[in-house]
Amino acid sequence: MTTSSILGSYAERLATDVDMPEVEARLLSQGLAWRILSSRPAMRALIIGLACLSALCGLLGPYFQKLFVDSVLEGSGDGLPVKDLVFYISLAFLALLLSQAFGVICKLVCSREGVVINRWLSRSLYVHGLKLSQASRRSRPTGEFVNIFSQDVSAVTMMVDELLPVTVMSFIPFVAAPIAVGYYFSLPPLPLLLVSSISLALLFGMAYRQSGYFIAFKRLATERLAVVNEWLQNIRILRILGWTELFEEKIFDRRRIETVNRLSMVTNGSAMSAFAQVAPGLISITGIASVVFTQRSVTPGEIFALLWVLSIFLSRPIRSLPFNLVMFLDGLSSCRRLQSLFALPTEVQTHLASKVQGSALALEALDINLTLDGVHLLRNLNLRLREGEFVAIIGEVGAGKSLLLDSLLREAPASFGSYLIDGRDALDKSLETLREHFAFAPQEGFIMSSTLRDNVVFEYGASHSSDADFLKSLSLAAFALDRNAHEAGLDTEIGERGVNLSGGQRHRVSLARAHYSDRSIILLDDCLSAVDVDTERQLLDHLIEGAWAKKTRLLVTHRLSVLPRVDRVLVMKDGAFILEGSYHELMRDSGEFRELTSSMEEKKGGKHET
Repeated sequence: MTTSSILGSYAERLATDVDMPEVEARLLSQGLAWRILSSRPAMRALIIGLACLSALCGLLGPYFQKLFVDSVLEGSGDGLPVKDLVFYISLAFLALLLSQAFGVICKLVCSREGVVINRWLSRSLYVHGLKLSQASRRSRPTGEFVNIFSQDVSAVTMMVDELLPVTVMSFIPFVAAPIAVGYYFSLPPLPLLLVSSISLALLFGMAYRQSGYFIAFKRLATERLAVVNEWLQNIRILRILGWTELFEEKIFDRRRIETVNRLSMVTNGSAMSAFAQVAPGLISITGIASVVFTQRSVTPGEIFALLWVLSIFLSRPIRSLPFNLVMFLDGLSSCRRLQSLFALPTEVQTHLASKVQGSALALEALDINLTLDGVHLLRNLNLRLREGEFVAIIGEVGAGKSLLLDSLLREAPASFGSYLIDGRDALDKSLETLREHFAFAPQEGFIMSSTLRDNVVFEYGASHSSDADFLKSLSLAAFALDRNAHEAGLDTEIGERGVNLSGGQRHRVSLARAHYSDRSIILLDDCLSAVDVDTERQLLDHLIEGAWAKKTRLLVTHRLSVLPRVDRVLVMKDGAFILEGSYHELMRDSGEFRELTSSMEEKKGGKHET
């Protein structure tokens, strides 16, 4: 088998072989670094064993070299002892070869372990991120989540991939070199240990300071990225309002602070690297001085071996020490950030067991309550939807309408007295199973940076075999393919966050996606707010009251023109239903409803996009 095929086979195993058990997020919110370093103990023992063998074989090489040099000089007058010389130099070569071989094998094993840890940690973060509560997601900027996945996971992975073997192979020389010098050359180890300890202390101090700069660098980058994301996402509005310079100055301020921190980091790093280069020389001088002041005779072989141990064997770990210390401290800080993310609350559903079964309603949710940060947002709501019914929910901004939809999807941590879908308990279902009953068009239509086809199917690389169905869904959603704007048809690339679509078009893509998903219950969160009157009529005629005529529909809206067409109107105020009935009944019998609709009509304004 060739070397390339061996490496190829090993690389394939690296990419596919993952063996780490699932761990609850609460257990990862503390002691993460120790959990990672102590996981898979057999592999950790193998790594430490290989690193020890590499370091110890590296110490044997100078000893055999000393014997070789002394044998050459002792036999120079009577003829060289060829057999002894070949034996000593062979042993020296073999020791150094084994040292390198064990080191390479150790790094290969560590690279495999690094991939395992990276995949396990990324998977754990992803699963936990899907379960985060709405309040948890809002508590952290998007840029922080991006940096945690892109930087902190890699930093933590390097603790196993790079730091673990290097630490063992560096620690042994610091301890073993003075002892070996004392054993090989009968020199007192105390001076060497003292100089080595002082060098280590200075390097650790500078590395600790460097780690602080590096942590600040990542924090400042996260803050700047959050501002840049906000700027890019709202660039159109900022340009219209003339606020681009204000946001640019905000970005420049962050950059100036980053620059000062970066200069400090480079200065401290240069000083640290310079001292790391000088430290081996100081240790070598200390070793030679020990020989001189002990006033003992030494052989050339001993001097050669002494310089090899102090200048070559010990110099590599000292010179790499600053980087390793910074990497270790950075890994610890990344572990703390990951722990803070794992500690964020997830969706917790506290509810009473449903006692009612076999309801003929499409959806029945009773005694819905939601309290966040001590504020009662939903209060004892009872919602019953008959199969095929079209119900609208209206109310002032902040009444809790969108929170109710989020609660039905179990996206918000509401409690339920009972929750039935098609007469079956929905609280015992997994989130995935529950949400298979719903099609949802959110208030802010989500658009992928992909083709129009992928956005309708909500899947990257969607098959072309169902293009007729895609086009039908778009047509029902009143999304017309413009030959100029959508020259490639369903293959038209839609920019990130739908940047090349209007607000109304984004909503219509969401409606087309909801139609294509073909679910039994349709949740519509103010999806008509960004369309004009004609488009609204088309959507109602062809889709909402047309193709969806037999579906159960729940519409949150501020468009009063829709209300005469729905079966029932629910009025929300301060998280509770205060009125219920048909539009005509409420207009006839309720002065409060007439006052509310008049108030909403007066507040309604702005432009509707087509």
